[in-house]
Amino acid sequence: MKPDSQSIRRFFCTRSGYVLVVCAFLLSACSRVMVPEVGAVVPCQIQSIAQVEQAIFLALQKQGWTVHAYTHHVIQVRKAFKQMRATVDIAYGYKGFSLEYVDSQQMNYHLEDDTIDPTYKKWIDQLLNAINQQLKYTVDNGPVVTCLSKNIAR
Repeated sequence: MKPDSQSIRRFFCTRSGYVLVVCAFLLSACSRVMVPEVGAVVPCQIQSIAQVEQAIFLALQKQGWTVHAYTHHVIQVRKAFKQMRATVDIAYGYKGFSLEYVDSQQMNYHLEDDTIDPTYKKWIDQLLNAINQQLKYTVDNGPVVTCLSKNIAR
């Protein structure tokens, strides 16, 4: 027997229906994703590490990341929003770059199963896209088809 809309409405207006809806909302708000490990191959037309570095710095600026530490071919960056904060290492050379999780606050990182708040993945995806766009813009020799990216769950 298929329930009609009247009986469904009555169920959700009861205490048990209300509890079910609240539980479903809380579970969806607590969702987590695997921490992505990201690497990309830079376009073959890039001629120097300085071009890759410049593209990364421009992308960081556009996406609201700040440089926390800078060493030879590794840039440690942070992004914060409200109480959430993420720290990522960007290692790079003239052949490619990688983004690696370092630390976070208020992002529900769980070491046991390597999961984190979906906001982190969104920030990383946006940063990866911005870097790739800057690398494509840097190349003067027309469209680039060799810019690859790969998400790997650890």
